[in-house]
Amino acid sequence: CYLHQTGDQYYNWRVECSATDPQGLENIWNGEVIVVQGQNEVRTDLVACDATGLCSATFDEPSTGVMCSQASSYDFIVKVQDWDQNWSKPMKVTGRQQ
Repeated sequence: CYLHQTGDQYYNWRVECSATDPQGLENIWNGEVIVVQGQNEVRTDLVACDATGLCSATFDEPSTGVMCSQASSYDFIVKVQDWDQNWSKPMKVTGRQQ
């Protein structure tokens, strides 16, 4: 997470990953990120992927309640889906504050 400073100041989260597909990058669709704190699922958001396989999701602290000051207490589990409706293996990263 990082402090967004243009206009109103607030903390913003960004989750990014790269995806590949055996049938080629044009077969990658979108995915989801599940935010987990301890054993509790906090929220699920859309992960949008582009034609190069770069996938990302952004959301802000004020509207989600996912606190930047507690960044390392969150895990982000990302899964990407292709147009054939196959899901990737989940990828997990721990939150960090910039």
